[in-house]
Amino acid sequence: MGIFLLTLFPLSLAALALLLLLWLVFGILKYRRGRSIPRPLVIATIITVLIALATYIWPFRPFALRGRQVRTLANMQVIRAYLDDHFDSHGQYPSDLSAAIPEEKGSIPLDGWDTRYFYESRQSSYVLVGLGSDRKKDGSDYWFLRDTISESENVAGAWRTDQVASDIGWHRQAGK
Repeated sequence: MGIFLLTLFPLSLAALALLLLLWLVFGILKYRRGRSIPRPLVIATIITVLIALATYIWPFRPFALRGRQVRTLANMQVIRAYLDDHFDSHGQYPSDLSAAIPEEKGSIPLDGWDTRYFYESRQSSYVLVGLGSDRKKDGSDYWFLRDTISESENVAGAWRTDQVASDIGWHRQAGK
């Protein structure tokens, strides 16, 4: 699909250039004769502009989504550090995530899709989940992931997949 769109982009730009040339010619004629620009030319120009924009933007969509995954990962790293600090000073993880964030740091950061993180604590352990682009739990048993997965699964590019971390490390992450 990407190759098709990258091939289509120069063609859509050529069609756009041709339509803009026609616009110029009809604009001169309109000015000289007082006539309006034909409706099919207006519609064809709008469609061509939309196709040109779509073929330009579509190949860059994964980079934007990847940036959201990385933002989620980075925020989760910060939250994990706050949780570890809270554990070091209180001997247990907080029942509510907001208790771990220092007041001077403000509120809990949101994930890359502007969604609150899922957090659950069992006093001596916790799970922290970034819910992905669909903003829903993916049905995983996060405690099972915490207890059974020894190596982190890389979910980069799987935009809807949850990123999961716990007190013992990463279980699913969009990074190395």
